[in-house]
Order: sequence, then structure tokens, then C-alpha cells
Amino acid sequence: MRSELFNSLMTDIICLLAKYQYLSVSQLQFLTGKSVSYLRECLGRLSRFDGGYIKSFRVEVSYKVRAENIYMLKENGRSFLQAHKNAISIIHMPVGTTPVVRDYFHRVNSVWLHILLDNYCSAHGITITNYDAYYHKTGSTKKGNLTAKSQIPLTGNSSYYIPDAVLQTANGLYLLEMYCDKDSKRILNQLGTHAKAIALGTPSKKYGIATNPFVLSVFEHEGIKNAVIQKMKANTNIHPATARLFFFASFADIKNDIGTAWKDINGNTISIT
Repeated sequence: MRSELFNSLMTDIICLLAKYQYLSVSQLQFLTGKSVSYLRECLGRLSRFDGGYIKSFRVEVSYKVRAENIYMLKENGRSFLQAHKNAISIIHMPVGTTPVVRDYFHRVNSVWLHILLDNYCSAHGITITNYDAYYHKTGSTKKGNLTAKSQIPLTGNSSYYIPDAVLQTANGLYLLEMYCDKDSKRILNQLGTHAKAIALGTPSKKYGIATNPFVLSVFEHEGIKNAVIQKMKANTNIHPATARLFFFASFADIKNDIGTAWKDINGNTISIT
């Protein structure tokens, strides 16, 4: 497709896919403010012209329910951006032929978290210097060195863990988790891994900051969030200084007001700075 055939919305779509990597129609509507019908028209044109600049992935939740398609860039889309949008320094591309299957809702909700954080930081003059998600990859499968950009080492060369995302601003570091399941034991174990990493100082070392990061967890299920908080309160092994680094919010809360959503086990709030 020649560049003159792109309208402004089509250009916006491929720029947004370069930034967020995966987007549903609902997310594109939120970001662009355009009607669903106009979005679908432009998505269709981008999918068809010159072999396609974008592609979509469809998943059936059950035989009765089909979830929203997720859209992503193809190589033609990357080439267009590199040729015509020099301001774009990072272009995220999907890895593999079926990038979203079992973690569909987790992936979509994680992208929503990224979008909402971007909006909040932009509205409050906060500079995001880095945002690494678990689906942002570096390396290659052929070379055997494919890794998530949010991967954080623990001890040794082969010991690591992967937060759902890492947000770095000019003033702080935030390790993000999106919990869509109801396995509170697994969640507590993962939060324990965060505590271990913070004690080792590896997140701060990787991202070059001198202070400890905060761990911000988002829960799709309010009851699981409350259960995790109560279990952390009852754990006498958690040092108070460590407990103050962990904050919790429901998915509904962050969609309502992400600036006041997260609270620690004592009800204290935190704001991204």
C-alpha cells in the first residue's frame, strides 16, 4: 500500500499496534475515539492491501462464545512505520503464528493496564522511560535466546522470574502483575518471589535505579484480592518495610480511577510518580 492511500485513522492504528503490540477493537475505540464501524472498515483495509499491514487473531472461549479479535502488526506494517514514521523508536512485533491462546483474557487485561497507565502518566506529566511486558520479546527462537523483556534475574545465570510488566518512570520503578485466576496460593508464592528479588536488589540493578521498586498487583476478582491481603496480614514473616512495597487493586478500581486504586495491606494508597 502506498503511503498516500493511508488515512489518518489507519496510520494511527498501525502506530498504536507498534506501541501496544496487541489491541482489540474496544481498545482501539478507547484510544482513537472513533466509531466501531469506521474502525472495522479501516482494519479491513489494512488487513487486505498489499498482503496485509496488520493481522488478527480470533479465539473461541467456548463453543457458544467468541471473544473479540486481537489485532497486531505484520512485517508490511513495520516496514511502513520505519519508512514513514521516523519518530517511532520501538516497534513491538508478535512472536510465533498463534501468539494468544490460553492467556487471552490475561493478555487483553494486561494491555488495558498499559493503556490506562499511559493515560494517567500523560495526564499528570509523568515521563515513562521504559515499559516492558511479558509479551515483549528480545532475541530469537532460532538462536535459542528468546526472552521476555520484563525478565528479572534472581541468583546465578539461569535463575529468573518474569513479572507481567515493568513500568519505569523518571522517579520510580514499578513491578506489575495482572491476576485473572482464583489461585491465591500461586499468587502468594509469586509475590514471595518478588520479595526475594527485591531483597537481592536485582530489579533495581537491571533498571539502574538506587531505590527499591514497588509491586503493584491487579485482580480481576475482588474476593481473591481480599483473600491475598488477609493472608499477607496474617504472615508474621513479612517485614513491615517489605510489606509497604506491595500494593493491591481490583481491575474495576483501576478502570475507574487508576490514580487512587492501589492500596497496601494497611489501606495506604500509592500514586505513580
